[in-house]
Amino acid sequence: MKRQLVTQPIIVGMIAALAMTSGTQRAEADLGKALGVLGGAAILGCATGALNCKGNRSKSRSTAPRSSGISQAQRQQNRDVQSSLNAFGFPVGAVDGSLGKRSRAAIRDYQGYMGYARTGQLTEAERNMLVGGWQQLNAGAGNAYPRTMAAVGPRGLLNIQRDPNFPSQFGDPVQRNYGNGYANNQGNTGTWQNGQQFNNAGVQPQPQPQPIQPLPRANPTPQPQLGALPKLAPLKPIGQVIVSAASRCELVDQTTRIQGGVIQASNMTDSNQALSEKFCEARGFAITQGGSVASQFQVSETELEALCAQIKTGFEPVLASLADTPQPQAIATAKTTAAGLGLTDPATTAAYGQICMGIGYRLDNAEMALSGVMAMLAADQAPYGEMVGHHLREGFGVTASSSAAVPYYQSSMAALEQGATPAFVPSTTSERIQVIRAALQLDAQRAGNTGQLPNLIKTSATLPALQPVQQ
Repeated sequence: MKRQLVTQPIIVGMIAALAMTSGTQRAEADLGKALGVLGGAAILGCATGALNCKGNRSKSRSTAPRSSGISQAQRQQNRDVQSSLNAFGFPVGAVDGSLGKRSRAAIRDYQGYMGYARTGQLTEAERNMLVGGWQQLNAGAGNAYPRTMAAVGPRGLLNIQRDPNFPSQFGDPVQRNYGNGYANNQGNTGTWQNGQQFNNAGVQPQPQPQPIQPLPRANPTPQPQLGALPKLAPLKPIGQVIVSAASRCELVDQTTRIQGGVIQASNMTDSNQALSEKFCEARGFAITQGGSVASQFQVSETELEALCAQIKTGFEPVLASLADTPQPQAIATAKTTAAGLGLTDPATTAAYGQICMGIGYRLDNAEMALSGVMAMLAADQAPYGEMVGHHLREGFGVTASSSAAVPYYQSSMAALEQGATPAFVPSTTSERIQVIRAALQLDAQRAGNTGQLPNLIKTSATLPALQPVQQ
């Protein structure tokens, strides 16, 4: 009997959410197909209020400031930084005006997302970019970019500050002024009133969709009765090392900071560090993106973790043979596995994939995260193959195999070059392709060098006659 994922409303809602987050014609087509299969239910996803979305429930807790040597002005500046980090999905916890260990980690994640050196110390420009984006978010600037916000969430405003043309890739018009004094210096004027924008580009306020009643929740699958405890099995096959992605990224961050910035294609001298930097950057993005998708459903975090654990269990045979299985066969097996779990619609499969990637990386559960990645490949999202390459190269959740990693890197980069929707940090796609290709090229050159010493030319056995210096 095939194992099916439970709670049909969750699956239906995720179809809608992925359509709202992708912004591509293909996702819209998949959504229409899926809705037809489900009886033509008019589900528009959480973005339209269909599932009684939670909304923004995260509230920063204020704590009494502790005595310290910093001024009140500096403490307020720190609070603005912490509030901004929380708003853009770089959690610091309580907003207390003290930039401690958690705040520094969040700052590094923000810097990595934006392509800055991950130092944990904000430059003035980086702070202005962060806090300015937060103030724009509070002013309602995201309403002018509905497709961009649906695809990448509030962080889209950070990308737009860095690249004003960023929203064009999602089909949103490029605005010339954010209002409230935050202009991008391109000429047009505009103002914000009650969170809505009116400007010379003719952008009108977006109407708020009317919510509809959610579908009734399906009966939960009965839980088996507890019996005798099973025998304990080894965590990993013999010879396989358990590797922590979180620990690896801490080391990568330190190395990047020591070297003064991330490695570029133009100065490719350390392919291992360069590829690890791209993995850690994508890992942070996946955590945020997965949380953004998950937050659109009225489903508890515990329930989502249980569903992802079920997906992980289903994909265990795929992961166990990943290093020894040719890429096309592995992807075909992933599709069969997803179908066995009840994930036959690409949009639903991708929604689960994004959520489980985010949860897996956040919990430092490499197998769960990689199962989410394989679900994305099962949904024909080729750019996510990059993460399989990283896992195989580093040994995250699978047996390490650099040779098996190469086809996944190459196919994902080829898909991006052919115009596929980027999986991670869309604004840096071109740079990402160049760095990964340069790293693979360097590895290939080194692999071609066998390491043998060159043959020495045998010298003559006798010394040549010395010629006297001409007077």
